[in-house]
Amino acid sequence: MNFPFTAIPVRVTTQGHIIRASILPAPAVGNKKKSSLPGPAVPVLQLNFDRKLHQPTFGMGLVAIDGCDLLFLDVWQGSTCFTNLANTGDPILMDAMRAWDKAGFMRIELRSPDGEVRVMRRPFKLEKGLVKSHMDSKERPNHLAEFKSVFFALLQPGAMEALVTFRTRREPTETILGFLATEHTPLEQHELDAVDLGL
Repeated sequence: MNFPFTAIPVRVTTQGHIIRASILPAPAVGNKKKSSLPGPAVPVLQLNFDRKLHQPTFGMGLVAIDGCDLLFLDVWQGSTCFTNLANTGDPILMDAMRAWDKAGFMRIELRSPDGEVRVMRRPFKLEKGLVKSHMDSKERPNHLAEFKSVFFALLQPGAMEALVTFRTRREPTETILGFLATEHTPLEQHELDAVDLGL
């Protein structure tokens, strides 16, 4: 695997589990009614966390590794980065991004372990690079296998931390990894069990 960075862990802690992310169809947002949210109903990016968050910030980034595009959905709280990997070739993700682009914003649901739900609204514009990545990825017959191969490689100690620093120019003290799973991009437990995380 040819990474565009050197994977050397420095003052970081990687959790030995994968947090699942998902896309909820509009207008499902926790227990909130559609009428309680301003603006048109749009799909919701649901992100799960192992703690309560205070004043989190959200960002996205597209990186190609070994010819495979990875979309990163980042939530920062202080120097902790929760980063969720998404498959740009996934049609459910692309349909959601097109809906967000039409509305001019996306909704993000943040769920803490005690059941608390926070909803963020963030401006969104579907960039041409993401559309091209989606078209290129879905035309590659082995894209899903390639995507998972890169994902599993990034589970090795130091790799994700170094990639976060490479992408964002910020050095996290803790990195929590997530995976955006859909019916088109599933992640089964036996696949994770087969990966030696070295943790």
